[in-house]
Amino acid sequence: KPYSKTEYEKALAEKKVTMLYFTANWCPICKEQEPVNMEALKSLEEDKDIIAFRVHILDSETTKETEALAEKYDISYQHTTVIIGPNGEVSYKYTGPLSKDDLKGKLLMSKE
Repeated sequence: KPYSKTEYEKALAEKKVTMLYFTANWCPICKEQEPVNMEALKSLEEDKDIIAFRVHILDSETTKETEALAEKYDISYQHTTVIIGPNGEVSYKYTGPLSKDDLKGKLLMSKE
């Protein structure tokens, strides 16, 4: 789902595994990763403890809120995935393409 500061803060408060996918609307790698992310998340949709947000940076959809979030997690490139565990700490951060199985595995591991 598109990034919303309110929803993001609620997810952290509820101790959900929270995935942030930093993307740019002009980025070819991001466009290729999007359906992979959607497939991985769809396979986990029954798991109410996992939520994901698409966060625009470095493009025309960037906002002050998304820039601040990128700064908070030290993101300098689009196509970066950040997974925050239930404890509020970053459990995984990676720049580049991920397979559906890798992403699904990282999300599930972050629950522990």
